[in-house]
Amino acid sequence: MSKIKTVFLSFIASEIFILAIEVTFGIPLNAFYYMGLNFTRPVDVSFQLLFNGDEQVDLAGSSLFMKGLISILLWFLTSPALLIAIVVYILAPEDESMIVPDPYAHIR
Repeated sequence: MSKIKTVFLSFIASEIFILAIEVTFGIPLNAFYYMGLNFTRPVDVSFQLLFNGDEQVDLAGSSLFMKGLISILLWFLTSPALLIAIVVYILAPEDESMIVPDPYAHIR
């Protein structure tokens, strides 16, 4: 199996394991939960005095969409599964199918 497949599968497996712990015991293991990012209203992410009604609605919709994307990105970057995948990438062998010459072939 290639190195990238190993890393991807280890990320998926560790994320499933982490989510199982979070659901079973109710303890969030992801650092994103402890960051306190709690944008729930469009007013939190827009300047309401700068735009008229229609522009404010468009801005609020796009800012809520961007908030969702940033939340997903921060959730992904603060996951312990990503750290596990990085460690697996560093420790995984380069290529398992590579033929290594026997250094003791001349002795036999």
